[in-house]
Amino acid sequence: MVQNKRAYERKFEKLPIEFLDCAENRVYDGVALNYSMGGMFFESRHCLLPGINILVKAKTTPPEFQGGFTFQKNAEVIWSKKKSTANIEQTVYNAGIQCIVVECDMCREFMDKERIYNLNDCVCLCSKCYEHMRNMPDNIIKKSIESIVMGNVL
Repeated sequence: MVQNKRAYERKFEKLPIEFLDCAENRVYDGVALNYSMGGMFFESRHCLLPGINILVKAKTTPPEFQGGFTFQKNAEVIWSKKKSTANIEQTVYNAGIQCIVVECDMCREFMDKERIYNLNDCVCLCSKCYEHMRNMPDNIIKKSIESIVMGNVL
């Protein structure tokens, strides 16, 4: 059996989301079942076509983003599949998306996902913010900033 190694650690928890289908310029609701800095697996009543771009935003703040940071991703739909359900009137689709660009959690600059630095697989930093944090002396100020950026996750 081949082990499936992902580039980013996944967070397995339900997270209410809304997303803009850029092809239709319309917003829909969904529920993320797992997510990472590199992508997401979610359910929605809206069928998405592979290859389209969407903008995903969390309706509630995930625990690792506490402290005022947003959870928003510009992504491409990689796959979409109708979910088998007993209730025909409640059609649900599963979709897998891959991030195109990511927002720095400190300065809000958008960058290609290949140019990000991440802390503990949940905080994205651009090179400028990463270097700024890396060059700070290991003291209370640096630890305080890291706690804020990490959302005080223990």
